Amino acid sequence: MTEPARRSGRIREWASFAVLLVLVLPCASLIPSMRWNLHVLGRLRAVERAAPDSDTDRIYRSLIPHLPETGPIAFDAPKSMSATDASRTLYFLQYSLAPRMVLPFSDSPWVIAVGAPDAALRDDRRYALVADTGTDVRLFHRIAP
Repeated sequence: MTEPARRSGRIREWASFAVLLVLVLPCASLIPSMRWNLHVLGRLRAVERAAPDSDTDRIYRSLIPHLPETGPIAFDAPKSMSATDASRTLYFLQYSLAPRMVLPFSDSPWVIAVGAPDAALRDDRRYALVADTGTDVRLFHRIAP
């Protein structure tokens, strides 16, 4: 190999190292957050606790045997629930009950009520309580139009 070819190869090596350094250097700022995430994961495993929101998923999935395979399911949030909490609850319901369609405003015969018992659905003669999870999640079915 000639001297200019060796020099060219060394320059390429140094340039590659410099580019790698420029690309990796910003990752150093992620180290504290990665350490924190590993710390939290380790604590969850140490106390043998389930991941957050897995209990909610288990509660919502307990409604599956009572629901039809297809078709829309209405979601009824209490008036006192904030829009953010209602959106979050709707998202988790959609995730837990997939492939069923859970819609916030629907004229479905199936209604999932979340939150404190709502007198409107409980006292409405058109709806019958199908399942009560005991955790402020209830499933109603419309029996009369």
